[in-house]
Amino acid sequence: ACELVRGDTVLRCKDTCYLQLQQTLNVLYFSHTLSTLALIIVPMIRVRWAARAEIDKGGHDEHGETQQEYSLLQYQEKCHMLASYQYESAGGSYVKDFMEVVLGFSVLACFSLVSPGMAVIGFIAQIFEYRLLAFRMVWVTCRPYPAGSEGISEWLSVLDVVLYVA
Repeated sequence: ACELVRGDTVLRCKDTCYLQLQQTLNVLYFSHTLSTLALIIVPMIRVRWAARAEIDKGGHDEHGETQQEYSLLQYQEKCHMLASYQYESAGGSYVKDFMEVVLGFSVLACFSLVSPGMAVIGFIAQIFEYRLLAFRMVWVTCRPYPAGSEGISEWLSVLDVVLYVA
């Protein structure tokens, strides 16, 4: 039970449910961002480890000399082999990427009214996650095969439901 003290603009609660909600949302955004970061770093390490192993194995160029450099094309080939952009792959997928963004937006839309300060933290976490996904798209999955689309299709109806519930 919360009450507004006369002349005071701060809402004071008699119990700790409001503070627990804020702490839980902080932990949610922090852990979600860290797990996204981990899911990006692990495939990068695997690709770099495989490339390093190939260089150490003694790859040779067309002149028979030991290859010390790894070309961007070779790196992208390793990325495609170890972390391709498809469902249930280390490189992510269209469905998983949209699901991550929609879930973060859902939590932000539903709980920003309860805790307006969380909107700032959630917004920063969403921007950071979006940048991580862009980084993964450039350096881990290395540009998936382009496929045409009319829009975000069914995700638009999911976002409509989220906005209605919020």
